[in-house]
Amino acid sequence: MATPLIMRRLSKGMEVGRVVAWRKALGGSVRPGEILLQVETDKSVVEVEAPVAGVLLAVTVANGEEVPVGTVLGWLGEPGETPPEPSPVEHRAPSHGGAAERPTAEAATAGRGASAGGGRIRATPSVRRLAAEHGIELDGLDSREDGRITRADVEAAIRSRQGTRRGDDPADGFDTLPLQGLRRAMAQRMAHSAHTNAAATTIVDVDMHAAAQLNQNQAVTYTSVVVKAVGLALPNHRMLNASLDGDRILLHRPVNVAVAVDSPAGLVVVTIAAVDGKSLSEVDRELRRLSAEAKQGATKAQDLAPSTFTVTNSGVLGSLTFTPIINPPQSGTLGIGKIQDTPVVRDGQIVIRPVMYLALTYDHRIVTGSEAVGFLRAVKQHLEDPTAVT
Repeated sequence: MATPLIMRRLSKGMEVGRVVAWRKALGGSVRPGEILLQVETDKSVVEVEAPVAGVLLAVTVANGEEVPVGTVLGWLGEPGETPPEPSPVEHRAPSHGGAAERPTAEAATAGRGASAGGGRIRATPSVRRLAAEHGIELDGLDSREDGRITRADVEAAIRSRQGTRRGDDPADGFDTLPLQGLRRAMAQRMAHSAHTNAAATTIVDVDMHAAAQLNQNQAVTYTSVVVKAVGLALPNHRMLNASLDGDRILLHRPVNVAVAVDSPAGLVVVTIAAVDGKSLSEVDRELRRLSAEAKQGATKAQDLAPSTFTVTNSGVLGSLTFTPIINPPQSGTLGIGKIQDTPVVRDGQIVIRPVMYLALTYDHRIVTGSEAVGFLRAVKQHLEDPTAVT
């Protein structure tokens, strides 16, 4: 019997996913655990493994198409086996209770329209919504032989209409880029953060002379040193390792530090779990591995652990300091500025030291100013006297 390939919830809060690329061709044989396709979530591009052995019988969601969790992406089975005919219900996300939702009128009519050639139009609810928002008639689009119209088809029609309205004049002075995938998730999360958090920012300067010795002697990155220092400080400053849930403050026991990584697909977030229990070298190795996989779009689903605090390093791009935005539902985000030789006073003498600014943005609804400064002072102490960090 053919096995359906379902769009799984690969990260907490994930509601939709976009197929980036199928790694197997139709009819290709697949082994259990072999990488089958890449899916873009709201956090990263994740490699999805085949659940069983077989051949790829059908692909029902094309590259570039975004669908809800619970959608059938394709089918695996025996050579020559015929997969079931896709039904509209397969494109509905399951409820949080695990049972399939009753199909809405929109879902129930998915795939019933007639194409220009008299065939059946097949499009997921998200594709139909996009077309409706821009006044695009699916009947007027060229579909594939099976009648499927994808998000890419609708987006092409939107671009074509925009170009027609503007006369395709290059002097218009701009190009269009669909807001989708990681960039759309970032836009939504950051807008949500700005509208819900009572954000405040406090900044300290850190003498990185001692940390520089770790960087040279142990060949660890400065970001790893900061992540480890944060992991040591959070258990004693739990309001910064917390989130607001209605009228409750959740003080998280795990210390899972997320690190923002720039990738070709946009800004992705990787998570170092249980930082407080790992050595600096372990943190550094894990951060290097996760960052490399994220940049290659090869993140594993098991590495998408829920994070409780975020570190983001703008210093590597040359920024002296900046105001980071809280990653909901966390209560704080730490921004790292660049390290710069700076004249400072030590024992009454002016000396040159490598100085770095740390900027902590925190949710002032649950974190007081003194708690925020206390946490920053603890991180600063660990960095300036990194005995415990190692």
